[in-house]
Amino acid sequence: MKFITKNSQKRRYRKRNADILSDSEIYPKVGLVLNLGFHLSNRWVSAVTAYRMNAMIKELNSIIIQNQKDYDKYKDDLDVIIAGEPGWGAPNIKYVKNKPKLKYASMSDPHSKTVEWQRYFLENDFSYTLAYYYNPTLFHLRNIPKDKIIHWTWAIPDQFIDEKEIKIRNQNYILIFGATKGEAYETRNWCKSFNFVKTMNYSGVENKVLTDREYFKWLTQFDAGIAAGSLDRKYRLVVPKYFEIASAGGLLFAQEAEDLKALGFEDKKNCIIFNKENFEAQARTYLANKEAYADIRKAGRNLISKRHTLSKRISSLKSHIASHL
Repeated sequence: MKFITKNSQKRRYRKRNADILSDSEIYPKVGLVLNLGFHLSNRWVSAVTAYRMNAMIKELNSIIIQNQKDYDKYKDDLDVIIAGEPGWGAPNIKYVKNKPKLKYASMSDPHSKTVEWQRYFLENDFSYTLAYYYNPTLFHLRNIPKDKIIHWTWAIPDQFIDEKEIKIRNQNYILIFGATKGEAYETRNWCKSFNFVKTMNYSGVENKVLTDREYFKWLTQFDAGIAAGSLDRKYRLVVPKYFEIASAGGLLFAQEAEDLKALGFEDKKNCIIFNKENFEAQARTYLANKEAYADIRKAGRNLISKRHTLSKRISSLKSHIASHL
């Protein structure tokens, strides 16, 4: 059996970079700033991120930039830069103004290193930020012009959207899972105090025991799941669980957040939106009549397949790039 090492994969990507640069038919030339070792080891905490990065590499014909030396080497030949978050899956690069003209900076958790990230964005003359969370980014990154913030949120790999008929298993509980340490999970932990909430100790941050593929298969076993973090104004993030639970055909109990409406999540139409005042009543009503929620579950899954697949997300980025070059 032939084993492929990370070093051999890196050599393959370097050759791929050269091939893309020399191919005059590939336009635009896109540089993706990425810690390749981090990516190849799949150290991402979300089950969808590795697929997102692979799609950006493949579908955009991206040239991989792993360090300052790579950027300095390629900058004059690039039309676009898409930079991962420095210090988290990507190196910290010092960029030259207008090299290239169109530069995107990724942003996940806007409450983290807010001052440093804004300085990084402004000093390096980024054109736009690709924000996983729109309203929280507006709230925290107040020095970044609103028209520079693109809501480029989570997306489900097309192959992981469950297409089987919705099953009603008559489970007498609602599933909750994910990280628990820190104030960002205050509401998630509060939900666990109810005896009808079943806690599973699976977390991409704290206890990643399933592969990404196994995780999506595991999710299809449950009738309903809770996506929650914190109701505190500085968090209120529509995290991957919102999309993942719905994509698996489960009834999504969605902690309220400002981004939900723009993403198409509607209370009692394709999910159940809750806060601390109405959570118990909403949950007990569901548990007393699970069959009545089958259409909401179907509508939730349809929302993901129509608006939040990875192929659609990549297509939207391609369109934005094309219209701004």
